[in-house]
Amino acid sequence: MNLSFQKEIRMSFHVLASAADVINLGLPRAVAAHFPALPQIPPGIDALVYCDGACSGNGVKESAPGGWGALVLEGSQVRGGFGGSSGTTNNRMELSAAIQALQLLPKGVKALVRTDSQYVIKGCTEWRAGWVRKGMKNSKGEPVANPELWKTLWAEVDARQVKFEWVKGHNGDAGNELADALAVRGTQR
Repeated sequence: MNLSFQKEIRMSFHVLASAADVINLGLPRAVAAHFPALPQIPPGIDALVYCDGACSGNGVKESAPGGWGALVLEGSQVRGGFGGSSGTTNNRMELSAAIQALQLLPKGVKALVRTDSQYVIKGCTEWRAGWVRKGMKNSKGEPVANPELWKTLWAEVDARQVKFEWVKGHNGDAGNELADALAVRGTQR
């Protein structure tokens, strides 16, 4: 792992067995109420991941705090984690959430990543080949933002069988709501 990514402070993941465990992470009771509504892992998938990022000021201020949050459902276990960084952007936190979650999973597993981040999904599916072909330049010929995080995320994706699925943010999806709350918690470190 490179030095730039280490700056996106890694926190440990905690096993969550009940709404009380969610409250113990410092999340509000209203958020913890989503825990019983978490979906089952879809057939043919080994792990279901929800990840989200948050940023106060979204990098406009030099010291804008950001946070990432992730839920990993694997077998009968649910793990939730969060972390954060000062002076960051929402995009960096979205990428960090996906990286941290995937790093929990063994290589080769079939994982479904659900996120409200089109940036993460398109960067891993639609834009990647072009960026790599152009030497990490975007369609305008400008350097791609966060290249070290993209390369780290792609390495984690390539080591597993990962599918991405977009979910609308703040729309009642229990996993997305919990991941969002964990990301906001990460901004408060």
